[in-house]
Amino acid sequence: MELVEPLEPIGEPSALARARLHRQLTVDETAKRSGLSVEEVRWLEEGRVYRFARPDDALAATVMYASALGIDNREARELAGLPVQPQPVERNPASRFVAIGAVVVALAVFATLLVVPRSGGKHQTVAAKSAILPAPWRIPVTVLNGSGDINYTRQVASRVGAFGYTIKKV
Repeated sequence: MELVEPLEPIGEPSALARARLHRQLTVDETAKRSGLSVEEVRWLEEGRVYRFARPDDALAATVMYASALGIDNREARELAGLPVQPQPVERNPASRFVAIGAVVVALAVFATLLVVPRSGGKHQTVAAKSAILPAPWRIPVTVLNGSGDINYTRQVASRVGAFGYTIKKV
């Protein structure tokens, strides 16, 4: 039984004491949060679990202490010196939303380009389109060739005649 509490801690603080100090809590505040007595909190921080009546009481007190401090599984493994998996990469969802929005806009523009030219308006038939130009046989064509070769000029005239044009002069 201790009559006087030591003023300065002896040795290095325990992992639980470091976790408490990291959260800037006193022993009294931690005892109030966890529902343990100040003595029990000190016993846990000093590693004197033999002071508890049973080992189950020490384990329950440790769980209450850790939950009062908000120690999660990852931090508990770090404090115990066990291997810890690396933390997952936190990604910003804003960039995903921007990318999805850009894809949606691109698809909307693509769909608009496909639908708009085919919607509405007057559809002209082949006969109506060809009525704009006069018939080929009504146009007189004079075939001239600047090279002076009459044989080549006649070949060009026969090709023009094959299109249905009337040849006026070769």
